[in-house]
Amino acid sequence: MSAFINADKLLKVSADRRALSYRTLINHYAASIYAYGSDTLKQHKYAVLALQLSKMSRYPDDVQIGYMTLAHSFFSAFEVQTKRRMLLDSAVYYYRKSAEVYRRNQDKILIQSNASVTALNLTNIYFKYFPEGFRDSANRYVDDALKVARKTNMPEVIANCYGIMSEYAMRRG
Repeated sequence: MSAFINADKLLKVSADRRALSYRTLINHYAASIYAYGSDTLKQHKYAVLALQLSKMSRYPDDVQIGYMTLAHSFFSAFEVQTKRRMLLDSAVYYYRKSAEVYRRNQDKILIQSNASVTALNLTNIYFKYFPEGFRDSANRYVDDALKVARKTNMPEVIANCYGIMSEYAMRRG
C-alpha cells in the first residue's frame, strides 16, 4: 500500500493527463485492496479520489473506472450494513453511470472488459436485492455483460451470466 501512496505523491507534481490517469488507477487499486480487507471507509475514500481524478483526466477509460470503483465502494458498504438501502441505491446509480460512459464511448474505451464486470455487478444486484418486477433491468444488463464478455474473452463473466439466468428460470419454476 505504501508503494501506491508514494507513487501517487510523485505523480501529484505533474499536470499531465497521463499522470491523472495513473493516479486514477492507483486510487482504484487502493480502493480494491481495502474492499478485500473490508475497510469500507478507506475503500470509499480512495474510490472518491479515483472518480475525482478520472474526471480531471477526461479519458473515457478512467471515468468508467472511476464510476465503477465508487459504485463498488457503496455496494461493499451496503453488504456490511444491509439496512441502509441508500447505499445500494448509490451503488446502482454509479454502476449505471459507468455503463453509460461505456455506451457513449465504447469506440474509445481501451479496457472493454470493465464494461462486462459493471453490467454483471448490476445484474447481480437486481437478482439479489430487487423483486421479480425488476427482471427486465437484470436482463438488459446480463445481455450487456454477455455481449462484452464474449468480445473480450471473459469466460468467468459468461459463466456467471448464465448462472444468474438459470437462477431466474428456477425461481419461476
